[in-house]
Amino acid sequence: MLQEVQPDPSLQAAPSWTGDEAGPGSSDSPGTRSLSKAASRVSWTGWCLLVTCILLETAAQLLFKVGATQAGSGLSNLETVRNAAGSHWAILGYVCMALQFPVWLGVLARMDLSLAFPAGSLSQVTILLGSVFLLSEQVSLIHLIGIALILLGIFMLLGGEEKT
Repeated sequence: MLQEVQPDPSLQAAPSWTGDEAGPGSSDSPGTRSLSKAASRVSWTGWCLLVTCILLETAAQLLFKVGATQAGSGLSNLETVRNAAGSHWAILGYVCMALQFPVWLGVLARMDLSLAFPAGSLSQVTILLGSVFLLSEQVSLIHLIGIALILLGIFMLLGGEEKT
């Protein structure tokens, strides 16, 4: 039987996004948008851990790409796959993934999965940016539209209901 897990209340400090005393969800500012209830319950530590996960995922994927590229094209034979998987770039990628795992668990301890997982898709944006600026890859208009949709979806998840 599954038991309901209650998050540690000491980890649930609401962040102040605007720097004002009233805070983002204040009734003193009618007509403004606030963070969703789930997002406003996340501590700064939770947000920092999520950003760390995104950066580690980005680094890992870029390192895997460099390792695979140096191993040669057409990873069809076992030797080429072995060369790519054993390259120092891929090994650094494995390290990033290994570091990401406990950090992700820290995110999940502080944030609802229904918020953390979609917000983690920001790694798709950072990987695309890394592939363009660090690996000199080309992106099409379809890529850019897809990234815009990802960002729109995350914005919708983080945004709360309008106050009237």
